[in-house]
Amino acid sequence: MTQKKNVHHPDERDREYNYWSTGNIPPIREYRAVNIKGEHRWFESRVSPVIASDVYGNCRIVHARDITEKKKNEELKELLDVCVNSMPDGLIIIDTETKEYIFINKAVENICGYSIEKIKQSGVSFFINTILHPDDKEENIYSYNDKTFKPCVTFKIIRADGEVRFIERRGSLKYLNKRKCFVFVARDVSDNRKSD
Repeated sequence: MTQKKNVHHPDERDREYNYWSTGNIPPIREYRAVNIKGEHRWFESRVSPVIASDVYGNCRIVHARDITEKKKNEELKELLDVCVNSMPDGLIIIDTETKEYIFINKAVENICGYSIEKIKQSGVSFFINTILHPDDKEENIYSYNDKTFKPCVTFKIIRADGEVRFIERRGSLKYLNKRKCFVFVARDVSDNRKSD
């Protein structure tokens, strides 16, 4: 048992020891272990009882697979989510063909006053017909065409509370998972306009 305890990551040893000593082992669990090189690795373990346990005693089949890369990707995604949703500028990614919103960060809510869910569900037409100020509609409609795309434009929006704000939007065309997309970064520059 000592050898088994030493295989597990120090933070996992007591819990794993308790599982195996009591026999109360979850059917599916994730845990960290230390390999022969001293590297910390993540594993997913699936445990099922042996059908003929009356013959062999209290036996279980354990299938474990290394999920370290999956865990690293999850940690990177979590870190990226924190960074992207902490930035003051709005980040919007739109499929150029379907005009579907692929991603909208938290700052967009603060800029326009509408929730991410509302914007996504309503589509690009909601932005053009409701959020975008009537004075700037024509120019911005062309911005959603990859042939007439402008990398930098300034326009007015009408927030959910009715306030008119000036937005500077910079953009580029990128491929994400083989999908051609608009990547927009939007900044509220209303205060700069007032100071001018």
